[in-house]
Amino acid sequence: MFFVVIPIVFIISLYMKIKTSKWLINILFFTHLTIIISWFGLFFIFFNFWPKIFLFYVRFTLIIIFLQFSWAFMVFKKIDMICPLTTWVQHLRWYKIIDEKNYKHSFVAEILQKLKINISSKAANTTQKFILIGMTGMIIFLYTWLDI
Repeated sequence: MFFVVIPIVFIISLYMKIKTSKWLINILFFTHLTIIISWFGLFFIFFNFWPKIFLFYVRFTLIIIFLQFSWAFMVFKKIDMICPLTTWVQHLRWYKIIDEKNYKHSFVAEILQKLKINISSKAANTTQKFILIGMTGMIIFLYTWLDI
């Protein structure tokens, strides 16, 4: 239900230019935060507790990566990773979709800045890409040498 309602509300907000309240932006912000925390939290679940955790993690990651690349290509005509939730939050903050603040903004950098840790969006996005490359290497290693 959640995955049906959110895109519909997003499409409506894109076309209606509604002045949104802060609570909708906060809901999206914490939805984003929940996805990121669960993505990192999966690292701490042991194989003994959930034997198929690795396969779930790989699928979860690939779905997120596919969505971000698809979104960037369809909306911004770029080959990059741009999160739809970040675009939506920035749109609700009254930035235009094609504005640089939509596709160069980093949610992780925003969270860290709220925690008084200064990091640029570019550094956060670069780190994200290095994590992606590292995870790809880890997946190849685990599949080929450890027979998972």
